[in-house]
Amino acid sequence: MNNLLLNWYESVCIAIIVIIGLFIFVSIIGYIFFGVFSHILKKHNDALALVLKAKYDNIEKLLTILIDNDVSDVDKYLNKLHEIQFIDMQRQDSKQCQIVRETLSSLRDEAMFLLESNPSVNKNEIVKTAKKNILDIDIIYRNHIAMYNADVLGYNYWIKFLPNRLIFKMFKVREKELIS
Repeated sequence: MNNLLLNWYESVCIAIIVIIGLFIFVSIIGYIFFGVFSHILKKHNDALALVLKAKYDNIEKLLTILIDNDVSDVDKYLNKLHEIQFIDMQRQDSKQCQIVRETLSSLRDEAMFLLESNPSVNKNEIVKTAKKNILDIDIIYRNHIAMYNADVLGYNYWIKFLPNRLIFKMFKVREKELIS
């Protein structure tokens, strides 16, 4: 009887040790994935800032070409472009960056409209190249946004992962927002 009781205690202790070990292992996996997604998001953030800077440069080039060709009302768009601060492009999930993205999209649309309404300027080879560059950058930007948002979903998943949730709440780790 004593031997049977000892085997039962051993079995319970082994089961508890296995459960605790499994919990620790799964928690470590969660922290590793959180770190991986944090690192990936930083790289995406830097890449998106670089693409926004390229978009800014190409819109500026296009507006300058329009000014050189005496298209009216371009100065106000160029002034609006120069109000953009590069520091605002650094954090993609910030309100300032959202305003920069919206401003750049608006200015791109205005520049394209001015090009279409001035066929003589639109025939210029430099203008065609600048226009193609802006459209290519928009495609690249949308691809980067899709990758960023996919990784934000992964990041947010690991923050809410049950074994690690309490620790992340204690350290006030916040979920990241999707960007559009």
